Amino acid sequence: MFLALLLAPAACAGPVETHLRSAGAGVASDTALMWAPLPVEVQAQTADARAALSDALREKGYRIVDDAPLALSMGLAERPAGIGVTKGQGEALSMGLAERPAGIGVTKGQGEALSPAKQRRPLQSCADRMLRVSISITDRTSGDTRYAGSAEEAHCHARLAEALPRLARLAVADMARPAGARLVQSAGRD
Repeated sequence: MFLALLLAPAACAGPVETHLRSAGAGVASDTALMWAPLPVEVQAQTADARAALSDALREKGYRIVDDAPLALSMGLAERPAGIGVTKGQGEALSMGLAERPAGIGVTKGQGEALSPAKQRRPLQSCADRMLRVSISITDRTSGDTRYAGSAEEAHCHARLAEALPRLARLAVADMARPAGARLVQSAGRD
């Protein structure tokens, strides 16, 4: 019994794996960016995500202005992690900020994981959810996507609001030089 009491708090903290994806030509720091227009009614989560991304971009040297040649887009979605998203050959897939059960992976043609599944750890007291931030930078004149990036993590106890600053920071980490897919490990609240 005593051992179980000692181990219980450890089940809420530990290694956090962040899966990063980045693609495109990239966007040099000190570039002016503007937010793409939003619908009239904006939820608090959307405002929080925009604020976290704006902070992360400013830390990297980007400027958020009212009018610029490059538009920054992001999306918000919340879904159970038990729902998967697949991409077949030649089909487009667009993801935003998502929350889903981590036990379900997201794949595309030939089984490449877009969102890998995470198995429940021993002593874990709740089901994982996958949290994701993704952004896109588009040239307003040509319509070309200059950068597409995402960061996702599986969490059991940490809420989206807690993970959002780190996810935003990591989603823009490769903006100047997109690096494809990679894994970053850190310590944090699961």
